[in-house]
Amino acid sequence: MIRKCTACQSDMVEDCEVHVKGAMYGLKIKIPGWLFSKVSAEAKAAVCPRCGHVELYVENPGDFLTS
Repeated sequence: MIRKCTACQSDMVEDCEVHVKGAMYGLKIKIPGWLFSKVSAEAKAAVCPRCGHVELYVENPGDFLTS
């Protein structure tokens, strides 16, 4: 499924890496308050080449469902 830009409805460029400037690592997303949670994901970005809008996403969002 190709992501559509929520600002201009253009096709977005997906699977872009996110890095903190000056660091060799990207962003990790985890469930808040779960200090030892095994559920985490690397943040990826989709960029709109038309208007510059950026969206962050994770590959497997279902991993964050809790029972």
